[in-house]
Amino acid sequence: MQGVEVRNQAEIVPVGRAVYDRAGYWDCFAAIDEERAKAKLRTGLPDQTRVAIATDGTGYGHVNLVAPETVSLITIFNHANQTAKLDEVSAYRPKTGWGTRGALNVMELFATCGFSKLNVHATLEDGARTWGLMGGLPDDPKDSWLWGRVEPRYQAIRDDLSPDTRHHLDDVVSDRSEKSLWRLVDTNCDVGPALRTVFTRANEGRQIDQDRRARALEGRDDPLQLVDASFKDQPIPFSRYLLEHAAWTGYFDLTNANGAMDRARQYVKHRSANHHPASVA
Repeated sequence: MQGVEVRNQAEIVPVGRAVYDRAGYWDCFAAIDEERAKAKLRTGLPDQTRVAIATDGTGYGHVNLVAPETVSLITIFNHANQTAKLDEVSAYRPKTGWGTRGALNVMELFATCGFSKLNVHATLEDGARTWGLMGGLPDDPKDSWLWGRVEPRYQAIRDDLSPDTRHHLDDVVSDRSEKSLWRLVDTNCDVGPALRTVFTRANEGRQIDQDRRARALEGRDDPLQLVDASFKDQPIPFSRYLLEHAAWTGYFDLTNANGAMDRARQYVKHRSANHHPASVA
């Protein structure tokens, strides 16, 4: 999975029709027939959403889901060894909620087919945070891609937090337990004031704060956006600040043994209520 990538237009990514899409291949392997699978993938998405399921004779294939001018998802799967990967989510019109709705539909489909997990690679923009909110977890709770970005950013603002806040966030950021990412993304704290303090002192020429500013802004596509938000007193959520353009490789547990499916359903329900009230039953 490549996080959330913004592009100009949506299209079904073609697969070799000489090899795929032969009648009956999906139905030979899946616990749900192809028409019901497509209906499940369209759940809660715009009426114009297009779905293509391409399967070869070995059980390998792709699911391509496109909501025109909004979002597309590509999932690679193999029925033979029960593996699936959410390979790409491309949002052409961000913040609609359709990307996470589509991802949940993919999770529900492969859970129905008996798959135990859906692999993801979370990166770009807000992917590392969003997939955590939806129940995704790193394969390795100590994933260096993830914490190597989080820790320097936290240290950049740590000294400008209140003692009580600092005590709590020290514990959150040092946690490397299995569900530590969930704890991080669920932590509600506005770090805008602390960032504003760091940026103000850095502008005054203090070297230590210039170093902190560099750590706070490292790895962002548009660092000035963060600076502007802090000086405009816009709320800057702790987890969004730490995880923007961070990355991790991991999975969604489709068995719901760790509560991942419940978490994903609740997150999508919340987003749907905020973005598309009429679409919520």
